[in-house]
Amino acid sequence: MTSPSLCLTRLKVARTAEDTSPESPRSKKAHLWLSDFRKFAEQFGDIIGWDTTNRKYILAHGMTGVDWKHYKHPLPEDVYDIYLRSWGDVDLTS
Repeated sequence: MTSPSLCLTRLKVARTAEDTSPESPRSKKAHLWLSDFRKFAEQFGDIIGWDTTNRKYILAHGMTGVDWKHYKHPLPEDVYDIYLRSWGDVDLTS
């Protein structure tokens, strides 16, 4: 399994290269942005087998259409349980 810290490092390197281009409005500050963490969660979620419905609900994207409007109303405790089942053993500090 790919380590989360390696994925974050790759993401930061890619973001830094992108942000240091002279055309970038963020060229003077190459830091991690909130969108970087959303991207990481989306990509690493595939690696750890994070449930797609739970992922869409937590990241709040792709929640359009008849399914979400009329049928999918997950309870907060179910969302939390699925999230912890997928992410509970992931150590982002190593």
